[in-house]
Amino acid sequence: MLKLSQIIFLLLGSALTMMGIMYLCATEFMPYHSGAIQLEWSELNPDYQGLFLGFLRGLGAGALTSGVAIVFMSVIMLRGRVQPYLFLLPAVSIGYLTLLCFATYTVYAKTPANPPLVLVLVLLGFANVASLFLWVGWRARNDS
Repeated sequence: MLKLSQIIFLLLGSALTMMGIMYLCATEFMPYHSGAIQLEWSELNPDYQGLFLGFLRGLGAGALTSGVAIVFMSVIMLRGRVQPYLFLLPAVSIGYLTLLCFATYTVYAKTPANPPLVLVLVLLGFANVASLFLWVGWRARNDS
């Protein structure tokens, strides 16, 4: 169970890293952002375009940082050092994804947009499952 949790965390961290890179490299907002404000990118004046790009890059920076941290901790755990990350790894992954879920739900609830709420909820579910497997696997390994 411990190895399975580490693999899930590696995949989760990789997904967040890729999402972070995607948002950091974006040159305009995503289609669901257009749905939220009922305007196309080209209809925004340059000041609003700059504001949206700043928001996207902030989201991307958070996702990239969290993803890289999760991958780094997972790789170290694969080498046998589990205990230092028993609470840090779940805290980073569940913490970031909970906040991302809150932000995504806000867009979903307050605008006509269709943000990737299901995807974020699935990632949060995987983070919870991986955390549970981590704790159960570590406990089983140390009880034997």
